[in-house]
Amino acid sequence: MSYFIKHLAHFTHGMTLMFFVMMAMRIFPFRKKNRIMYILFWVMIFWVFIELKDITYLVDGIWMHPYVSKIYLSIDMWCVPVIIILLFEVISPNWVTIRKIFLVFLPTLILTFLYVFIANELIYKILIIYSNLIGFLALLTVLLATSRYDKFIKRNFSYLDNLTLEWIRFNNSNKNTSHL
Repeated sequence: MSYFIKHLAHFTHGMTLMFFVMMAMRIFPFRKKNRIMYILFWVMIFWVFIELKDITYLVDGIWMHPYVSKIYLSIDMWCVPVIIILLFEVISPNWVTIRKIFLVFLPTLILTFLYVFIANELIYKILIIYSNLIGFLALLTVLLATSRYDKFIKRNFSYLDNLTLEWIRFNNSNKNTSHL
């Protein structure tokens, strides 16, 4: 990797780390206001952990060892359950419980630790397939649930601002963009 690109990658990781630290600090006073802010605060703390892990890339050769790099990538796959927890709480308030967090994280954690201790390529491949599959199924669930929620809101409320979840579906067709 060229000298410039290597330094640019480190700089970007540093910026990303500081972004999540600042967001966690910004959300911290609001975490007791509602469940979403509480969960969002812990999501930001999780991303700080992920970025701190990535700072170890500053050590020369850490990325060169396939076993170590796959452990790092396995830990990165923990992002899938974190985002599932956040989005499911958005589409279904009070969905998140300690039990559900445990159940959503358990397969990913088990597969990660199995790979760490056994170092079997099959376990790593299963983790990749599982993360992609569960991420895809969660995405479908979120898209369907937000569509149903928005239809309910539009049928039952005349004031829609700040009530719809259209931002999750990337659907801007119903948005009035005249304020831009």
